[in-house]
Amino acid sequence: MTNSPLKTYLSNSIIEYLDIPLQVKKSLFMYGVRTLADLDFTSDDDLLSYHGIAQKNLLKIRAATEKLRKKIDEGLDE
Repeated sequence: MTNSPLKTYLSNSIIEYLDIPLQVKKSLFMYGVRTLADLDFTSDDDLLSYHGIAQKNLLKIRAATEKLRKKIDEGLDE
């Protein structure tokens, strides 16, 4: 069984770890958003212009990003 390029790439991307719908992950991937820094420097208006990113998903993306950042910070503090 072979992996699709998207699945292979997502396994090497922070986007995989966000608790958001797969279609939204695909949209972020297609527009080059792959790291937390990419999400930090991408404006809400830019995210909303991406195919598959609706206002409700934007809120999920921002919440999932903060949740993941908190987990990373807690791991670094240990």
